Amino acid sequence: MDVVWVSSPCSVRGIYESLRLKRKIAYTTVMTIMSRLAGKGLLVKEKEGPAFHYRPAVSRETFRTIVASEVISGLLDGFGKEALSRLI
Repeated sequence: MDVVWVSSPCSVRGIYESLRLKRKIAYTTVMTIMSRLAGKGLLVKEKEGPAFHYRPAVSRETFRTIVASEVISGLLDGFGKEALSRLI
């Protein structure tokens, strides 16, 4: 998501090229992740010529709120009182 916020709008190829400078990653992995993020409503996917371009559907702040809520909900669902006592 960080690369998309900085490079928006961007293609899978652009994100892949940026990420592979930092670590070994497969093009198909980037494509799958971006498609899943679009499916979850976190990226907007638009056809431009032969390729798709992506842009963020949410701000960094909104994204952080969504992720924090999902993590806390998962902890509470899975660990109940133990998680709540640790959070407090």
